[in-house]
Amino acid sequence: MNRGRAQVFFYLLTALALAVSLSILVWLHQRYERDRARTLEDMQRFFTRDEVLKPPQDINLRFATIESLARKFEATLFVQRLYVSKIVDGKGEWLVHPFYLPAIEPDWKKEVAGWTRLPLTENGEPYGVLYVLEDRATLRGVRWAIGVLAALLLLTLSLLTLRLVVQQSALKGAHIALAEKDRQMVRLERLALAGQLSANIFHDIKKPVANIKHSLADLEMIMRDLAGGSPALRNIREQTDLFFTILRDLGLERFVRAKDSDKEYVDLHDILRRSCALAQYERGKVEINWDLDKTRPPLVLAPPYRLIQVFSNLTLNAYQAMNGEGKLTFRTHVSDGRVMAEVVDTGPGVAPPMRARLFEPFESSKPEDEGTGLGLYISRSIIEELGGSLRLAEAGASDAPGARFVVELPVAGGPDTP
Repeated sequence: MNRGRAQVFFYLLTALALAVSLSILVWLHQRYERDRARTLEDMQRFFTRDEVLKPPQDINLRFATIESLARKFEATLFVQRLYVSKIVDGKGEWLVHPFYLPAIEPDWKKEVAGWTRLPLTENGEPYGVLYVLEDRATLRGVRWAIGVLAALLLLTLSLLTLRLVVQQSALKGAHIALAEKDRQMVRLERLALAGQLSANIFHDIKKPVANIKHSLADLEMIMRDLAGGSPALRNIREQTDLFFTILRDLGLERFVRAKDSDKEYVDLHDILRRSCALAQYERGKVEINWDLDKTRPPLVLAPPYRLIQVFSNLTLNAYQAMNGEGKLTFRTHVSDGRVMAEVVDTGPGVAPPMRARLFEPFESSKPEDEGTGLGLYISRSIIEELGGSLRLAEAGASDAPGARFVVELPVAGGPDTP
C-alpha cells in the first residue's frame, strides 16, 4: 500500500512539473506572438512615406536610411530577410532594397510569394510594400516543446488515472474481503456464545431424558396395557414434549442459523426478553428487574438475531460477573427518535485500567476458557452498523457498584434510521 501511494505521489509530482512547464511554454508562445506582431507594426511605422520612401511621384529615396532600417529589423528574433519596394507613379512597384535584385532576378516576386506582405499606406494611399521572410525556427521549437510536454502530461495523467483505478479496485476488493471477514467473525462469536449457553442445557435436559430411561423399564407393562393407555407411555410422551419445549423456548438453533442481512421491524422489548431467555442457564439466583418504557413499543429496523446476539452477550457477561447472585436490570427509554436500552448489573464492575480497552478485540477479564475476548468488540460493531452506539456508563448510585452498558439505537421511521 505504501508503494502504491509513493507511485501515485510520483505521478502527481510529475504531472505538476509538466503542467508548470507547459504553462511556461504557452506563456512564451503567447509572448512570442505579441512581440512578433509588435515588430511587424514597428516596421510599417518606421518605413514612413515622407522621410524614407517619399511620395509615389518623388523618385528620390533615402537608401542609407532604408538599408539601416532593414539591417536593424533583420537582426531581430523574428525577421530573417526583408525586401522593401516603393510604389512609383507610372512605373508601379519598384524594389528598392536590395536595389540590385531586379538586375539579377527580374522575376523577384516569385521569390517572395510565400513571405509575409506588409503594405505601406498613408491616408489610404499605398506608397510601398514590405516583404518579410520570418524566422519561425524559435516558434516551431516552442510549439514542438508544447506538443511534447502536452503528450507527456496526457500520458502521466493516464498512468495516474490507471493507477488510481487499480488502487480503487484493490481497495474495493479489500473492503469486500474485510466485510466478509467481519461477517465470519460475527458468526464465529455467535457460535462461541451459543456454545457457552448450550453447555448448561444438559442440566435441564438430563431430567426428562433420565425419566424416559426409567420409564423404559416398564416397557413390558406398556406392551400389556397399550390398548388401555399406559402411565409409562404417557410419562414418555410428557417428558419428550418437555424436551422439545425446552429446545423451542431456547431458540438456540434459530439464533445460530439466522441470516444477518434480514432486517425487519422488531420490538426492542421483545428482543430483550428473548436475549434474557437465551442466557437463562447462567442466571443462577440472579433477580431480574424490568424497567421498560411503557409509552410505546420501541420499534427498530434491524436483523433481530444480531440484536439478540448483542443483548444475550451483555446478559451473559452480567450473569458471569455477578457469579450467580445479584440483581440484573433491563431499562429502556425513548426520546427524540432514539431508544436507550440499558443492561445494569450489581457485580464488581469494570476496573478502571480495563475501561479504556474494554471494547478492543481479544481484551477480556475472563479466564481463557470462558470467552473469546471478541464479544463486546463485535457487539459494538453490530450496533454501530445499525446507526447506534454501545458504551459503558457509570453504574448509578455510589452504593450500588456494578456495570451499566447503554445501547442507543434509532427508532424505526425516525430521522436517524440508517
